[in-house]
Amino acid sequence: MALDNTPEVKVTMKVPKGAFSKSTIIDAANKMPGGGLERKASGNIPAEIIKVKELKQ
Repeated sequence: MALDNTPEVKVTMKVPKGAFSKSTIIDAANKMPGGGLERKASGNIPAEIIKVKELKQ
C-alpha cells in the first residue's frame, strides 16, 4: 500500500456482493512501495464487522 500515514487497525468486514468497484493496483507514493489492491465504494454500504486487529505502531 502507499498510504500517507500508518494504519492503527486492520478491519475484516463482510459487505454485499457488488458494493465495491473492481480492484485497481496502487502506484508507489509517500515513500511506500505500492503494489497493493484498492477497491472503492460510496454511499451507505451495509457492513458486518468480522474482526478488528490493532497494528503495532
